[in-house]
Amino acid sequence: MKRSTPRRGFLARLRTDKDGEWAPFVLPALFVSVLLTVYPVGSLVWTSLTNIGPDGVQFVGFANYVELFQMPRFARILGNTIVWTLLTTLGALILGCVAAVALEHRAVVLPGVWRAILLLPWIVPQVASATTWKWFYSSEFGMLNHMLMTVGIIDAPVAWLSSALVVLPAVALVQIWSTFPFVMLMVSAGLQSVDESVLEAARLSGAGPWQEFRDIVVPSLRGVLFIVSLVIVVWALNSFTIIWVITQGGPAGRSSIFSIYVYESFRNFDLHRSAAASVVLLVASLIFAIAYMARLRRQS
Repeated sequence: MKRSTPRRGFLARLRTDKDGEWAPFVLPALFVSVLLTVYPVGSLVWTSLTNIGPDGVQFVGFANYVELFQMPRFARILGNTIVWTLLTTLGALILGCVAAVALEHRAVVLPGVWRAILLLPWIVPQVASATTWKWFYSSEFGMLNHMLMTVGIIDAPVAWLSSALVVLPAVALVQIWSTFPFVMLMVSAGLQSVDESVLEAARLSGAGPWQEFRDIVVPSLRGVLFIVSLVIVVWALNSFTIIWVITQGGPAGRSSIFSIYVYESFRNFDLHRSAAASVVLLVASLIFAIAYMARLRRQS
């Protein structure tokens, strides 16, 4: 029996290619990749390490980062970012998993139609959906207050977007609404890989629906849930459109996160501090992106 030779990696094949036939095909793409990724990131890092002085651009090291961490509202922005990320990630995961499991139930008629309907929040442009939710939350003529007062849950209109206590959860709900369909789609695909024979064996042994879900379905979805969680976290860290359209980070910075601060600093021509905040956000996103790539590498 002929023994199969191990597959060589792409870089190994390039090193052993004596004719260099790969160069015309690889070098243009490599040049474009460097131009579109490495140069902008390098320029961003350099900008965060410089400042405008009397003699023009001067290298100041980590002074912009020190000023960023010492500014009075840094703690609030950091706290808002953490709360925002936790709320939107957990909310999207829970709602997406519930929707995916519900659509797999035998009692659901036309699951494909319902799945397409539930995908609409993810498809609708964020500017349009955020504007609609802003009207929905309006304290004067919003439908939310009207419905809650009609059923007697509240006695007076609630200022959802101007209350310091509820504005961040209210806006986080919009982010959850727009991202849970992605979780639903990925979990639905993961549910297709669950071995039906294992479920049948569990039923014959007397396991109930909750035991099946806890002991068989959830372990089978760990890989999918891990990757989906990382993607949702990165989306949450870089969220901008929904918050800006609905509250612009207000009131008094109660819904401002790092991405909002980056834009505000850039708009106020504080480019170097904006670059420093962008690098901090980039590093946070890279941590989760590296974990995502490592997971994919282990699965391949």
